[in-house]
Amino acid sequence: MPINSRNKGAQFERDIATILNGFFADNGIDFKTKRNLDQYQEAGQCDLDIPFHAVECKFYKDGEWLKSAWWDQV
Repeated sequence: MPINSRNKGAQFERDIATILNGFFADNGIDFKTKRNLDQYQEAGQCDLDIPFHAVECKFYKDGEWLKSAWWDQV
């Protein structure tokens, strides 16, 4: 059974949102982030909504830690 990359990416975004929300709560920051569902309908949208930040979540098993195309997307 092939891996659905869209589901894999969505789960990773949820995992990162959970980690960030834990950080916010632990540090007294009154903010919660969530997945930006508009990213699939409109170009130029980030994965997670955080004021003044564009968060793109990339999950790859192998390869480079950072790809130049990721910076271009952000």
